[in-house]
Amino acid sequence: MTLPVKRGRRVLLGPVKGWGEDAVLDGVTVDDGGLRLRPLPAGQGLVDAHGWFGGLAAPTGTAADCGGAVYVLDPLALAIRRLDPCEEFFEELPCLAGVGSRPRRVRGANGLAVSRWGDLYVADTENYRLQAFSLKGLVLRWITADRSRGSAEQPWRPFDVAVRCDGRILVTDAAHGELHVLAADGRRLAVWTDEEPGVPLKPTTHLAVDAEGRAYVVQEGREYVVVLDRDGRLVRRLMRVEEADVELDPGPRVRFDRYGRPLAATPLPLSAQGTFVSSPLDSGIFRCEWHRVALTSSVPSGASVVVDTFTSEAKRPSGDVAALPDEAWRTGQVNGGEGEGEWDCLVTSPPGRYLWLRLTLRRGADTPTVRKVSIEFPRETSMRFLPAVYGEEPESRDFTARFLSIFDATYDALTTRADEMASLFDPRSTPTANGAGSGKDFLAWLGSWLGLTLDRSLPVERRRELVRQAHKLYELRGTPEGVRLHVKIVTGAEPMVLEHFKLRRWLWVEAARLGRTSAVWGGGIVRRLQLDRFSWVGSFQLVDGGDPLSDPFHVFAHQFTVFVPAIGGVRRELVQAVVDAAKPAHTVGVVELVQPTLRVGVQSMIALDTVVGAYPNEVREGKAQLGRGALLGASPDESTRPTLRLGKRSRIGSTTLID
Repeated sequence: MTLPVKRGRRVLLGPVKGWGEDAVLDGVTVDDGGLRLRPLPAGQGLVDAHGWFGGLAAPTGTAADCGGAVYVLDPLALAIRRLDPCEEFFEELPCLAGVGSRPRRVRGANGLAVSRWGDLYVADTENYRLQAFSLKGLVLRWITADRSRGSAEQPWRPFDVAVRCDGRILVTDAAHGELHVLAADGRRLAVWTDEEPGVPLKPTTHLAVDAEGRAYVVQEGREYVVVLDRDGRLVRRLMRVEEADVELDPGPRVRFDRYGRPLAATPLPLSAQGTFVSSPLDSGIFRCEWHRVALTSSVPSGASVVVDTFTSEAKRPSGDVAALPDEAWRTGQVNGGEGEGEWDCLVTSPPGRYLWLRLTLRRGADTPTVRKVSIEFPRETSMRFLPAVYGEEPESRDFTARFLSIFDATYDALTTRADEMASLFDPRSTPTANGAGSGKDFLAWLGSWLGLTLDRSLPVERRRELVRQAHKLYELRGTPEGVRLHVKIVTGAEPMVLEHFKLRRWLWVEAARLGRTSAVWGGGIVRRLQLDRFSWVGSFQLVDGGDPLSDPFHVFAHQFTVFVPAIGGVRRELVQAVVDAAKPAHTVGVVELVQPTLRVGVQSMIALDTVVGAYPNEVREGKAQLGRGALLGASPDESTRPTLRLGKRSRIGSTTLID
């Protein structure tokens, strides 16, 4: 197979464009994350399908109770499982986890902790709450309320949880750089925000406590672990793994990697080295002089990626090319710089129509990862602007071309950025951060131009649609259509807006009748407390403002209700914030989440949020199931309906027979 060449004299390899069906992989694997070393099959690792963990993905949360049982939070199945050390088998805890926002459900959960009193705590990150269960009977004890910072747009994100020996619960907030201290019943006792005086905590993630009650806190962007005492004061900072070898409560030992992440289990070992040989890349040019190879990669400490190339005028199988001796390959440049970013080198292979790329990945502290490869051709350096005498001698020509390519790479990066500048101003293509604090969020920057504050908890597609429809939202702002459109974009559900003035039931001359569906203008509509009119207990209501003569008009004026289907984890506080931003300033908007049940006085308006259906048929044996839409009828041997009426004819032994 010959990979197609992209216009603009560049070939791309990666998860989007593909790595080539004929590519040869030896000790490496390819997935959506890129090219990396393959884990070795030996040993019982955490994700080994034949090991104790039975194919679990790496757990996002682990805990152990006093009896030695291990609890893990499976991020794929969204289930909590318990390992019995005697049976050596994981059992799934019933009635816990599963995706959703209802109690006992989780969304993006991370942390897990077990107290010595038999309580299980789950940090339900994307639902912005902490759930507490009793291991005995798995009873739901309590759920924390939203710990916001004065705005529904910035709720807390509990990421990890730990329990001290005195029963206090510590919860990290991955959104605001806070550490919450809770009582055993969920009450917030304190909030720690400073690492030390003058040094605020960054967004906190992983957490552990030792037998002395000290907290070990991991923060985003800091390569050390902070140790805080029982009162939240800084004790020291840990830089090495050996320094964190302390006793945890109730017994296991904690260890951290170089990035401050606790090691809950030993992962599978990686291959020491692996190679990737690409499919033949066709330039379509006779004796093409290939220019350079650019890698977008992540190289940890001690790891490296070696780039080799081979060219030919004839197309050859990739397997035969992979078997060539090392002397046949050229370029031989090594990317050994630590960190993540772009790296490039010049192709030194002789001219040829076809090129094969060989990448050799060598392990260090972790596997190097190659996310994207770009191969440019033909070679067009600044040397073409020099007099021909600089290219007459081959060795001098090669040196001059390689020297000028350093400046050409900088120039190409600038021109590419200028060419792609237009994509930054299109909400459908502008880059956005993958998570809190990761990458450049140009979408939020673009939204700030339009006065929009984008909630990071919303899916990227909805945030993009908000910016794209901003002009229309401003045009319709303050109207029912504008409220509906804004709520629909944010929630993904079709809302309904009911303006309360439509609920007025006033009589019109020659156009209405007296009855339950009509009302006469007067104080009886509001029943404001007034002497000699509505002053007896139970017949009035206290109203602290307004003109009594215009009460019947104002009771329905400037008010509306937004009905939103409660699907997909819709949060009331988020919808309310949207309604407050889209409504006229003098109006009052109330949000009602429509549940799949009839609630009289809340959601019971026909054609708006309630559907009246046919009376259900009776249940037939073997043909129906009992449920909300089933009705028990008379049995076939009954000629008439039962006539027992409590309080009328129900004397046992006289008018009633129990069989």
